[in-house]
Amino acid sequence: MAEKQLSNEELAALLRQGQVATFNAYREQFPNQEIDFSGQDFSGLELVEANLEHPIELGNADFSEANLYKANFCAANGQNVCFREANCEEACFNEVEFPDAVFIEARCAEARLVNAKFDGASFKNADCIAAVFTDTSLRVANFENADLAEACLAGTTLEQANFKDAYIETANFAKPQGLSKELSLQIIKNLLEGWEEEND
Repeated sequence: MAEKQLSNEELAALLRQGQVATFNAYREQFPNQEIDFSGQDFSGLELVEANLEHPIELGNADFSEANLYKANFCAANGQNVCFREANCEEACFNEVEFPDAVFIEARCAEARLVNAKFDGASFKNADCIAAVFTDTSLRVANFENADLAEACLAGTTLEQANFKDAYIETANFAKPQGLSKELSLQIIKNLLEGWEEEND
């Protein structure tokens, strides 16, 4: 157990040194310490199951190409957080506020992004298979060429969101807000095609 609270730099150093278990144990010991990792570079690191939940500030932090499998970002905050080409499979982003986050070419299969704010975020070319975005704000988000097979976007806010060339045929768009005419027509088309296949 730590004898005293560590500084932001000391905590970041633990993650850079691969001491995720030590970092997680420290956070259990001091759960209310407000951590500021703004602008920190964690790119390419092994951060499997890292506890990066609230209270923590991650503005402009770089997690590109990091292994964030089952990492916990629940209720974290930060603008322009970068997850480019990161492994975010089964990671938890519930209730985060990550406007303008970058998930370009990231692996987000089965990630949980529930009741969160990802306005302006880019998921271009991302693997979002079976990801859960329920009740999340995705205003002006970019899903161009993303794979959303079996993803759940029920209750999402999608004003000006871009789904150009995205795979959405098996995605769940129940009760969305701000749906564009083009996306609405595509969803209806997918539903009709699915109904026809079931009745062939």
